[in-house]
Amino acid sequence: MKLTWLGDQTWRVYLGGKIVLVHRGAAPAQIDAHEASSGADAIVDLDDNELPDFNPDQVQLVPRRLIDQTNDTELHLSRFAAGLFLVAPDEPPLFLAPGTGAAWGRFADDTVVVLDAERIVEQARAVFAEVRPKLVALAVEDISDRDFAAIAADAGRSAVQMLEPGLALEA
Repeated sequence: MKLTWLGDQTWRVYLGGKIVLVHRGAAPAQIDAHEASSGADAIVDLDDNELPDFNPDQVQLVPRRLIDQTNDTELHLSRFAAGLFLVAPDEPPLFLAPGTGAAWGRFADDTVVVLDAERIVEQARAVFAEVRPKLVALAVEDISDRDFAAIAADAGRSAVQMLEPGLALEA
């Protein structure tokens, strides 16, 4: 998985051999939206009402045993709270910008969670209270040392990483 935060709520995600551009219309002024979308297999808006809602019973996350693996090679996208859920074979599932009020469960263990914008400490505490993600990436341009320390203290065994606009993170 390769995750590039382009700024604001715009993302370029390489997952399972596919490139997904998220919220192209919200790209900052310095980002050429057409250039960012070149080569994209899918372009998704966070406001897209046609996306199915996330249902953990309908999506097989990461098979724990070899016998449970399938030949599914598709990238699956669905709405999760205010953000997206993306899953592809041989990749950790990704919860992208779910916002506050997301209903977390054990289905999110060993996943990558990207938090952004307002009340980021509250969002992080809600995640860590319910699940053990592999990685929590923070997509905010300004965060105080106190807020980052609070998030890191609650993280347990989960890695916490700050994202920089325009720089990719491989997870």
